[in-house]
Amino acid sequence: MNTGLKEFSDLVELIYNAGVNPAHWRAVLDALSKAFECASGLLHRYDPHLGSVLAFEEFGHDPSFSKAYVQ
Repeated sequence: MNTGLKEFSDLVELIYNAGVNPAHWRAVLDALSKAFECASGLLHRYDPHLGSVLAFEEFGHDPSFSKAYVQ
């Protein structure tokens, strides 16, 4: 992680804000990618009662690679 205490604190604050307002998760994912030197991943919300993924967001992926993979 290439951040100092201030940047880490800002990241934690973004995560708490997203916990209160899910619309903020995109900003969290973008910040994670920057803080962890181009990290990539997937955040998904899974409902165990329905047995399905309700929503997901990718971050740090090359959009052209993802599109080619799906095709």
